[in-house]
Amino acid sequence: MSVPRSARLYVSSIVGSVALVLSGCASSVYSPAVVGNSTTILSTAGSSSARTGLGGRVFGGQSPITGALLTLWAAGTTGSYGTGATSVATTTTDPNGNFSFNNAGSSPCTTGQYLYITSVGGNTGSGTNQYAALMAALPTPCGPSTSGTYVIVNEVTTVASVTALQQFISITPGGSPAWTIGAPSANVTGMANAFAQVGNLVSLATGTSGVTTATNTISSITYTTTITPDSSKIYTFADVLAYCINSTGSICSALFSDATPSGSAAPTDTIQVAYYLATNAAGLTMLNHGVAGSPSWLCSTYVNAGSPFPVTTPACNDDREYWGNWNYWQDIRCQQWSGCVLRHRRRFHPGV
Repeated sequence: MSVPRSARLYVSSIVGSVALVLSGCASSVYSPAVVGNSTTILSTAGSSSARTGLGGRVFGGQSPITGALLTLWAAGTTGSYGTGATSVATTTTDPNGNFSFNNAGSSPCTTGQYLYITSVGGNTGSGTNQYAALMAALPTPCGPSTSGTYVIVNEVTTVASVTALQQFISITPGGSPAWTIGAPSANVTGMANAFAQVGNLVSLATGTSGVTTATNTISSITYTTTITPDSSKIYTFADVLAYCINSTGSICSALFSDATPSGSAAPTDTIQVAYYLATNAAGLTMLNHGVAGSPSWLCSTYVNAGSPFPVTTPACNDDREYWGNWNYWQDIRCQQWSGCVLRHRRRFHPGV
């Protein structure tokens, strides 16, 4: 059965600060993924593979996922929230995790469609994992440049995509598909804003989170907006998902139980886990272990020194000041850990 949707869902963003400054006063550097004490570049944007069609590479942590089913979806734009998505193209990853929705060098989508990619199943090296599910939402709609877009799909892109688009997502544990993105025609612009927000949280070209900049010229004056996401929190949630994804699936049941809100159906894949973490501002009850929502429990159980993404110690404790006291459009104080991906209480609406 489908998860009930509140009339007023919290919109989550893990953006730490947004500063408007004159051009030349800010710069943007994407940090590569850090594995232990080493630094690894997951991919290079603009590579030759990026120019043969919309495609990229799928990772579970730092390991390529082979044999995963990739689907390119167009979000719904005429129904209700979380409905109406349609499959545009499908493919599978090769032995190195590469994929391409190649349509004779042209985009397989229709101009203006809002696109997201999902990866289901596959093998990171431990064995096939039916519970592994990842997502990457494209910040810009289908257009002439889409056929040359290179996308990394991993836990970080999943956290960013689900966080930004949560109010437009519905999930149906055990369903096919188990998740759908869509918006009513009256709020398609709002959904477009949410898709654009993904690009503020993660670089799809590298699968990493870091500072980004955007420029805009108004009355002959060029302004640069610097966006600083709270990457440590993004990586924390990514590591939680990686615990399940980088396995055969046999260890996922405890995480699924811990991530199930009271009165809801247990998730059946890791995209649903990301959704529950993003949408439960009141915290998770952690029914499997009898503890009320606590980030230290998740971190001590599912995040460790061997986790694939860098996490600072404060992101893994119960300090609600650390989790909750930052700004984005308006100040919101976190009351429970699972709501501590910064929230504001209104939907994205046209013009917002």
